[in-house]
Amino acid sequence: TAASVPKRTAAPTSHKKRVSAARAFQSLEFKGEQGFAYVYLGRSRKITRSEVRSRLRRSGVDTGRILDVSFPASGVLGVLMHVQYVKEFTATMKKVSAQVFDTFDPLDPKNLADPKYASLSEDGRAQQMHSLVYDRALDTLSFLRPLLVGPVARSFLQLGWIDEDDVTGAISAARSRLA
Repeated sequence: TAASVPKRTAAPTSHKKRVSAARAFQSLEFKGEQGFAYVYLGRSRKITRSEVRSRLRRSGVDTGRILDVSFPASGVLGVLMHVQYVKEFTATMKKVSAQVFDTFDPLDPKNLADPKYASLSEDGRAQQMHSLVYDRALDTLSFLRPLLVGPVARSFLQLGWIDEDDVTGAISAARSRLA
């Protein structure tokens, strides 16, 4: 009978889920700085994205806040996250003696290590780097969760990596994935 079946009790809500739910009741001014940024870390060898995420998790990083992992230059990896998490992330990385590049510029022609571009002029190398960063930004926008595409695209626009038409196109593509 129905009377003898024990009632289900809901699992206790985690602190993380309560904080997330409460964000709906905060004004933009209260929320603080908005946007997204890459934090650049050193790497000693080739490493896969899944291995990066696994090692970050073991280092104490909340990998649910990591939106993208990229490899912008030899010996460097980029980790995309919300700007409000950058301080906590870098503190965690410094605690485990990871190398954090505070001034890394992904558009710097010095980061173009492919020998097929060695004969290019400095301007040609700069244009090639911009093209690579542009392609990487669009690729990132193509796989992000659709509701994050607009805000991340606007951050990329502010960095000068993409233009307004690219933002519009990325948002349109993301909306079609929602449907």
